Amino acid sequence: MTQINPTDGVAAPRIAGSVDNRTSILRSFLILIIPGLAILGGLAPGFGPLFAFRLAALTYILVAFFSPLQRERAPSTFLSWATIGCFLWLGSLGLLLLFRGTNDAGSAEVLSVLIGVLLILAVLRGPFTRQMLMLWAYGWLLAYVAAAAVAVWELATGRHLPNFYVYVLDIRYWNQENVVAATLGNPNNYAFFLVVSALVCAFGRHSANGRASRISFTAGLVTAPILVFFTQSRLALALVLTVTLFAVAMRRPVWLFLAGPLGVGALIVTVENPQWILQVFGLRGSTISDALGADVSGEVRVNLFLNGMDFATRGAFLGLGPGSFEQMMLSGSPRFWTAGIINPHNLLIEVLLQYGAVVFVPLLIALTRAAVVAAGCSFNEELDRFDRTLARSVLLIVISLPVLGLMSSTTLNMSFPWVCFAFVALSAAYLEIGIVEKSERRSA
Repeated sequence: MTQINPTDGVAAPRIAGSVDNRTSILRSFLILIIPGLAILGGLAPGFGPLFAFRLAALTYILVAFFSPLQRERAPSTFLSWATIGCFLWLGSLGLLLLFRGTNDAGSAEVLSVLIGVLLILAVLRGPFTRQMLMLWAYGWLLAYVAAAAVAVWELATGRHLPNFYVYVLDIRYWNQENVVAATLGNPNNYAFFLVVSALVCAFGRHSANGRASRISFTAGLVTAPILVFFTQSRLALALVLTVTLFAVAMRRPVWLFLAGPLGVGALIVTVENPQWILQVFGLRGSTISDALGADVSGEVRVNLFLNGMDFATRGAFLGLGPGSFEQMMLSGSPRFWTAGIINPHNLLIEVLLQYGAVVFVPLLIALTRAAVVAAGCSFNEELDRFDRTLARSVLLIVISLPVLGLMSSTTLNMSFPWVCFAFVALSAAYLEIGIVEKSERRSA
């Protein structure tokens, strides 16, 4: 069997921040397994709520915070705002728990947010090297393969792992048609994961020099849209086709004149007529759409957003605490009808309503800065293929986040989005620090 070397095709570190060999080996191992453990979630047990992913993430956090940097690094606007946002998030979480307490929904979220934010902070300590980026990419690829194996098993047997739509909502057609959720219990959650996987594989495909590496990432890029098809997520299918088209077209800027109108057009048509993709392939909608109909599903998501903004306004945008969206929907007299749906289905509203503008604004600035840096690097011919390809994938992930955040009932409770956020943070810091260093060398 062909073996993949995680450091295949990786150039020497561009900046300092490396740790000694003993901790770097442990760090590399943890990076390779964390994405896979994240998509397993509670299926990979540990000690109570500290399942395997959280234990691995906590170990990585400890390694990162007890590994001193060996030299100063170049300044980074993104790094500053991301760090500020994370510390404010931790502070807001602590104060909200102290003064507002939490409910059952919030209790499940607290540990997820705490470990997720600490993981991002650990990644922001560096090292910001190509080797680290490729390790995260390989870790995500391994996670993709593990989840895909479960999805293929679902397709072959018609059986599913613990699944909300089969065993709680008892949607019968799940047991009659080929619909997959892999290890994530919800087809939309798996679709979210697949969209990000396509972009990570697009980066890996063009960044690794080894043939086995390129074949592996190419296989991931090609099969991700196919698996999205079997989640029957309309929005995800439109999005994965669009971002994959852009990821390919961005290698030749002239192709964007074709990819741009096609991609934007597909998304617009999806919004105007959510059933069009399913009609083309003879599919039916899933999740909310299955119970309510596609048109009502769209209305429900809009109304959930409007209720979230209304709740945030009532709380003066100071944050109402973990799990507060569901609590407000049940007891806060929501103004807009949602057909009994009480989960936010919106990542931006989750953060703004539950943790306040003091957290939302710095994180929004950091993401905007990440998009600006990635856009600037995407077509910078002075950069090599590795940097340009990384920048394109990061740019597409960042601008897709608002749409990805609409897919899941709640994003902050899941584990794999935090790994995605950590990868984006590492990539944006790497790109911006590299630009600063290159500018300093020119002026020297």
